[in-house]
Amino acid sequence: MFDTTEQLEYYVSLKKSLQERLKYNLGELNNFESIDRHYLFLIKPDKFQGSESAEIMIEKEFDYIVNMVSQHTNKDPKKMTVREFYSLLEYIKKNGKRQKSDIV
Repeated sequence: MFDTTEQLEYYVSLKKSLQERLKYNLGELNNFESIDRHYLFLIKPDKFQGSESAEIMIEKEFDYIVNMVSQHTNKDPKKMTVREFYSLLEYIKKNGKRQKSDIV
């Protein structure tokens, strides 16, 4: 159900937070703010401002991949279909692994 331990921790904390809120609503507890604070620190949001924003990093990585792919074809990678682009990318990856194993 969970891909990583971080996801598991997140949902366990969410469950605890909800249980504490229910106890608070029933009058059994009056200190759920510390639990909320702990729960919020588990979330690590991406930056969306500045030169290190998530959107800019994704665009830079895409441009890097496009440049790498363009070295292996005469077509413009930005005008390729998705299937063509990823097929060529897989070919480059496999070919690169083969060349590394030939060197060693």
